[in-house]
Amino acid sequence: MIMAPNITHYISVFSMLICFSFLSHSQVGINTTSPEGVLDVSSTNSGIVFPRVALTARNVSTPVVNPNTGGAPVNGTYVFNTTTTSTGTNDVYPGLYVWYNNEWVAQFQKTDSKVFEQTNRGAEGLRTVNGVNAIPGFVNETFTPKFSGTYKVEIIVNYGGGFAKEAETEARTDVTNLNYGLSHRHTFDRSHNVVSQEGQFTFTFNGTEYNVYANSYSTYNSGQRYYAIWFQTSYILYLDLVSGTDYNFNMIFNQFENVKIQNNGNSGDGRGYIGVHVPCYAEFNFISD
Repeated sequence: MIMAPNITHYISVFSMLICFSFLSHSQVGINTTSPEGVLDVSSTNSGIVFPRVALTARNVSTPVVNPNTGGAPVNGTYVFNTTTTSTGTNDVYPGLYVWYNNEWVAQFQKTDSKVFEQTNRGAEGLRTVNGVNAIPGFVNETFTPKFSGTYKVEIIVNYGGGFAKEAETEARTDVTNLNYGLSHRHTFDRSHNVVSQEGQFTFTFNGTEYNVYANSYSTYNSGQRYYAIWFQTSYILYLDLVSGTDYNFNMIFNQFENVKIQNNGNSGDGRGYIGVHVPCYAEFNFISD
């Protein structure tokens, strides 16, 4: 007796083959019938929205957990953080993060840069007098960092001297041979006069003073004057700042008196120059957490 084929048996085998094929080549396609990866999302006007969470610190995994264990997420877990913290340590900011080796690693570049520049310079810059000179653009200014971490602060200053005094011709008698009592009268020509005019910039940041010495040479040469020969000096600070905190700063210049400068440097053509061609400025740049 010939038994008829069991159709149920064939259907079961066929189903197993289809299932095996699906498991061997399992891919998910959204808006596509031919996915080219484990997950292939196709859209011309929409994006993928990652889970939006409120992180509290870079080194704290919660509120994100591993759904299988209830503990910390596995390496490679992505979330979009919605909050900003300002503790000064392990702060987080809005953006995409991935959990890796027990911390949240930002998937965006942290950039923060700002330049403060001397203002109201005019054609001659700021003309200085002896003593303290406030520098426009650096009077009760405020810098508020976007991120917590180390900032590089570069301070660039320049200073040029005023008119040197005219040289004088001096005649005096010198004894050249004491044995014979001989003497000669020499005339010393002082038609050339080179003078260093000096001062000090003081940059005060959050109550701490940083001093920058400055000087410039002025000359008088047979009626020809050279002045406002400015010298540029830079001073670099590395400061640990906290995001969202307002830091106050100022900068002044203290010009020293010099009797070889016209009017001792305190008035008229004897006054010095700040920012005559290039302004003084301070540049803040975030460099690391």
